[in-house]
Amino acid sequence: MSIAALNICNGATYSKTSKFERNLNIVLNNLVKNMNSSSNGFNTNASGQSPNRAYGLVQCRADTMGAECYSCSQEAIINIREDFGNSIGARAWYDKCFIRYENYSFSGNLDILPKTFNNSWNAIDSVVFSKAVKGLFINLTNEAYGSANRYSSRKTMDSSAQKIFGLVQCWRDITSIEDYMACLSVAIQQLLLVMANGAQLGG
Repeated sequence: MSIAALNICNGATYSKTSKFERNLNIVLNNLVKNMNSSSNGFNTNASGQSPNRAYGLVQCRADTMGAECYSCSQEAIINIREDFGNSIGARAWYDKCFIRYENYSFSGNLDILPKTFNNSWNAIDSVVFSKAVKGLFINLTNEAYGSANRYSSRKTMDSSAQKIFGLVQCWRDITSIEDYMACLSVAIQQLLLVMANGAQLGG
């Protein structure tokens, strides 16, 4: 399982054997245990009482379901424990799934930070490429909101016949259309800024 990006979103730490650690372990275990076919690739969990309550979320890419989704989620839980030590809040992005835990409730809340980009090579004609990408993501944004899993993917070609593949996906607990549009609008704007420099891949 390749890691797309990692980010420790809270520099504060918890003590080993603390109530928060016990609650966090329960949350992380439940996230994987409940990530089955009925979860449809998305699960949230919480455990404990404030101020030691822990919250967690795991979501797979919508084209990654079943055993593949479960496997990614399971590995993500193991890795996040190893990579983030005793941070009270962390996020980890993988190619096929995402995991997050915090010491506060975040489910359903719009969060446009942090951001990460991953570029492998540059487009031959950045102007032509960026124009095609913008049109592609406008269509993807509209399609994704209408889908139950907030996901859409498609391919297109720019005017030089270069193939372009794209996908978008928001957290499934984002129900407000305003928050949904704001989230993807910011992401697309940032992506187009990268494209202006000729980048061909982003995320």
